[in-house]
Amino acid sequence: MATRYGPEVGFFQNAWNNPPAPFNPLFDPGATARRAKVTSSMEADGFYKSHTREECKAEWHRRYNAALSDEKATHKSE
Repeated sequence: MATRYGPEVGFFQNAWNNPPAPFNPLFDPGATARRAKVTSSMEADGFYKSHTREECKAEWHRRYNAALSDEKATHKSE
């Protein structure tokens, strides 16, 4: 059984597994804004009020992927 030393070890392990942007090639600087945009659009549409969690999850992913592909298309055309 492993010994738990406290939150510092957990934080270090998390930082080691998910390094900051300069060291992480998978880091997406636009992800936070994209996530907020998708969530606010679903709130504005009232989607959360009239659908189940599973439907909301599927729609959220669909909208997120659409926003991501729109950003990629915009960057390719520039």
